[in-house]
Amino acid sequence: MKLALSILTVLLLVVMAFSDDGANAEPWPGLLSGGPNANRQDPVLKTLPDLPPAKIYSHDPGSYSSNEIAINWQAMLAFLLAAQVQQ
Repeated sequence: MKLALSILTVLLLVVMAFSDDGANAEPWPGLLSGGPNANRQDPVLKTLPDLPPAKIYSHDPGSYSSNEIAINWQAMLAFLLAAQVQQ
């Protein structure tokens, strides 16, 4: 039960961080982004040279497919952190 409450608390904070009021234009430090993306789904990644899949990443705001900060990434992070806190 404590694990579920910890996960829900973190997810609620993440949802509040992305509210539409514009108060949090920049992501909070520590949020997890999608990371390398071998599918090259945006124009920025398509300009990169031929690289191994784990190196197809660009720290550019236009690279939405590798820099996306979404709730699905935060859920995994919250789950792992809550499990560590419980130990």
